[in-house]
Amino acid sequence: MSGVAGARALLAADSAVAALVGDRVYRKVKRNATLPYVHLTRSDVDWRPTIDGTANRLVNETIDVDSVAATAEQAVAIDKAVREALQDANEVTHAGITIAAVVIEGGAEDVTPPDNGDDLVVSIISQSYLVQWRN
Repeated sequence: MSGVAGARALLAADSAVAALVGDRVYRKVKRNATLPYVHLTRSDVDWRPTIDGTANRLVNETIDVDSVAATAEQAVAIDKAVREALQDANEVTHAGITIAAVVIEGGAEDVTPPDNGDDLVVSIISQSYLVQWRN
C-alpha cells in the first residue's frame, strides 16, 4: 500500500483525466508508451507512527506527477485535470488507501526533444504533491 497507489487509482477513476488519457495512468512507463499519459513516482515518504503504535497512522508521501503529451496544450489540459482531481481528494478511499489531504508543492514545464532520431517532441508538465494518507 502506498500513496502513489491510492493517487493512481483516484486518477484512473476520474472522468476528466480518463477523457484525456484513457487508462494510461502509470507507475512504470514503457519506453515507447502511447501518448498522452500520466506518470506517478514517489520521491519521499515520511511514516508517522501513532502515539499508541496502532495502525491507521498518517503517512506523508511526496508524489511527482508528470502529464506527458505530444503538445503543450494537451499537457496543460491533462495537468489541469490531474490537479483538480487531486485537490478534491479529501477523505476519499481508492485501492484500500484513504487520502486525507493533498497539497501541491510546485512544478515545472519541459519540452523534451527527440533523443533517438524520432520526430516526436514530448511536452511534460511535472508537479509535486504532498499526499497524506492512511490505510
